[in-house]
Amino acid sequence: MEKLKFFKFQGTCYYALIKAVDSTHALELYDQLVSKIDTKEDEDNLISEMAELKLSEVLKEMKSYRDSGDTPLSDSTVLDWISDNSIFLLGIDGSLV
Repeated sequence: MEKLKFFKFQGTCYYALIKAVDSTHALELYDQLVSKIDTKEDEDNLISEMAELKLSEVLKEMKSYRDSGDTPLSDSTVLDWISDNSIFLLGIDGSLV
């Protein structure tokens, strides 16, 4: 399996933290798992709001995540999600949950 990278979408789009092979794959996952990308303009906006994160930035980002009981995620949960190559959507806008 290829090494996965981390992509953060934030701005006028819905927030998402996605693990993907590359930026194209990240856009496909955003379209499938977060919000439909309907137009070329939508895609261009997403691309401008997408940032590739380093692992240290992902860990910092996920430290603010909370579970359904409003409890911060444990370090072991965060590490499990990051290392599990079957999980691609690490975080999503709370209004979509």
